[in-house]
Amino acid sequence: SNVVKPIPNWPRMHLVTISESSLHVGADVLVEVDASRRNAIRRNHTATHLLHAALREVIGEHVKQAGSLVAPDRLRFDVTNHEPITVEQISKIERIVNTWIIGNQPVHTQERSIDEAIADGAMALFGEKYGDLVRVVNIGDFSMELCGGTHCSATGDIGTFVVTHEGGVAAGVRRLEAVTGEYALRLVQERNKTLNQILDTLGTTALDAIETVKKLQSDTKQLSRDLEQLKVKAAFGMDTANGIDCEGSNDRLESTDIHGIKLIARRVSGLEQNALRTLADKLRDRLGSGVVILAADTDGKAAIVVTVTHDLTDRVHAGQLVKTLAPIVGGRGGGRPDFAQAGGRQVERLDDLIQQSRTEVERILDS
Repeated sequence: SNVVKPIPNWPRMHLVTISESSLHVGADVLVEVDASRRNAIRRNHTATHLLHAALREVIGEHVKQAGSLVAPDRLRFDVTNHEPITVEQISKIERIVNTWIIGNQPVHTQERSIDEAIADGAMALFGEKYGDLVRVVNIGDFSMELCGGTHCSATGDIGTFVVTHEGGVAAGVRRLEAVTGEYALRLVQERNKTLNQILDTLGTTALDAIETVKKLQSDTKQLSRDLEQLKVKAAFGMDTANGIDCEGSNDRLESTDIHGIKLIARRVSGLEQNALRTLADKLRDRLGSGVVILAADTDGKAAIVVTVTHDLTDRVHAGQLVKTLAPIVGGRGGGRPDFAQAGGRQVERLDDLIQQSRTEVERILDS
């Protein structure tokens, strides 16, 4: 059946479909409740009350409930707070809630007058309409809220409580999601399985896992730097033509003379953006005075780098030059007078860009 949104001060209503016989006043009706589903909802609902109290204890009494969802497989709880709830705070909240679960405290429900309940400290939802007589759900001296929902008879029925997510949903509102009971057990088992697979792959223990991962990350970064340097050196020593000797070799950098200014314009391969920039800087330094234009296919995208020696920036502005070249490969870019970069998607036009770069440099010098 579909639950109809309750009307204040009215009994709970359900929208039902009659598949057999008919319904009339005085008829006997057999109601069947899915016990497994109902118990799962009870666990999550009572857990939200413990979570609310734990949040106020850990973060502060300014925390107010801003919304919630109680489903069989999970719970969701929104609270007013202007800062993210930290990992340390979440860990403390989990410990507090699970301590009350382990304590197996009884969950008391009773009907009381609204004024008496509020006076005794019962939590009421802001904006919610209550009648003169309200239902109060009480868990020891830890939690007391006005609530008409279904609950566990004792906190131990929850089994266990695990937070699965924390994030922002609106300005000043944070959302926590969690699981209880069999869903929490399943989650913990899946996490342990994944952890054991990772440890087996790393060939280490849980105690040494963090240090092992850090060492692998450090080694990977060093290898990446070494590979980048090798690629730059390989690209730097590939030119054999007129112009300037390559560093550490008998090769010579291929350059073009335009109105007395040396220009290196070429397409390179196998270089990422950082390596492309490093190569451009090396070529510029070896030129001493001139302009360097490099283009590369980087992960299926066009990358362009332009460098100009400082003595020529008043004649050739790297940022302006790259702005005129980038549209050739369907991109855009910009930068400083001595350095600029751009990107594009039409990698098939990189050769066209290199061919037109001489024309663009000549046009800039003529203008």
